Amino acid sequence: MRVGVARPQAIRRQRPKLALAAVCPVDAPWLCERYPGFKIKNTRFPSGDGAVEHLRLPRGADLSGLPGLDGSQPSLLRDSVRLAFNANVDVLDIVVARSRGKLPWDLGSPEIRQLLQPFLSELSGLVIAFPDAVGRPQLGTLETPVPERLMSLVSTVVEWGPFLREHYQVGFADLPPDGGSDLFDALRVMRDNDFVLAGWEGEGAGLERHGWRSASTLLAALVTRTALPTQSVSGQRVSIADGRRVALGRHRELGQIPERRQPPEHIEHAAARLVVRRTGTEVDVWTEGSLRAPAGAWSIPMLRTAKLVHQRLMIAANQFVFRPATPETALTLQNALRLALQDYEARNIVGGEKEGEPSMVLAQVIPSRPTPMLSANVTCFLRPWLKKVNVDITVRPGESPVMRVI
Repeated sequence: MRVGVARPQAIRRQRPKLALAAVCPVDAPWLCERYPGFKIKNTRFPSGDGAVEHLRLPRGADLSGLPGLDGSQPSLLRDSVRLAFNANVDVLDIVVARSRGKLPWDLGSPEIRQLLQPFLSELSGLVIAFPDAVGRPQLGTLETPVPERLMSLVSTVVEWGPFLREHYQVGFADLPPDGGSDLFDALRVMRDNDFVLAGWEGEGAGLERHGWRSASTLLAALVTRTALPTQSVSGQRVSIADGRRVALGRHRELGQIPERRQPPEHIEHAAARLVVRRTGTEVDVWTEGSLRAPAGAWSIPMLRTAKLVHQRLMIAANQFVFRPATPETALTLQNALRLALQDYEARNIVGGEKEGEPSMVLAQVIPSRPTPMLSANVTCFLRPWLKKVNVDITVRPGESPVMRVI
């Protein structure tokens, strides 16, 4: 008789909606050895300069083995996973890279992106949080200058933006407090990337208790637990636990008003605002803007719905990669694209400009040299917001389809 510990295969078969990307020191304990039952895969490159671990954690798992604030290179990963589970996320993925000389807030490094992207590319359509993207966590009196934190954030958004768009994913990262005019300049650099920036607001003990944590991870968790991508989280009030212990002061009796944190006016609609109530036990979600251009015009549910539409269209177009570019094939492609949207049209998620009208789909053959190709145009409206979506899809024989958003 053999006695052993069986890997929980049910966890591996679950499809997560949320993933967290992180960097940890090369000499830190291996997470796959600490959590062998939750390992999806890990890769240790022969050169020894890089490695990646991919784990799928269920709610209730012991989180003490994850990188936290107690190391020489502090990370918000452990607390961010705890935030997500406290928001009733059942299962999530963490993808952790190791590279010599890289710090947890070096997520915007091209080297780190190249290590992580083969793993994250398999999680098409997911929400991905980058809890350490905004720089070294603010611990006690150790303050990282705002320009350095903004530089870390900008590099992460710019480096990962094209990858997220290609894989129909949405990135979440945190806003540094008190960015001032530097933040306005940073937003101009980061605009038109499929990222959501989230920041805390509030005053008093509640903000002191939670203001150092990853607001973007909490928001990402709330977004992924909605039943449909069209559902908004704006206006929700959610409970929040743990956080830093704060001694309650006598500000009012001493005539001192607690400082209130609020974002500059120029980012009010281009970012998500989470307000911590004074008790420190509840959070209100006020706005849910994203960086997709024009900034503030694309809310999170609108952006996620558009990505699902794009993904369905590309899945349908992929079936025509090895078909000849003929008028008959063009007609079949046109019908396939219409069929891909049929379910969403039945649920009134997409459709024509007027109520009851179908989406407009037109495919044709482009007699280009040396070989002809298929071209299709899809125009539809996201019905809940009457937001126009217009894309061109090109299919060259033997090549992956190319989508251009107009």
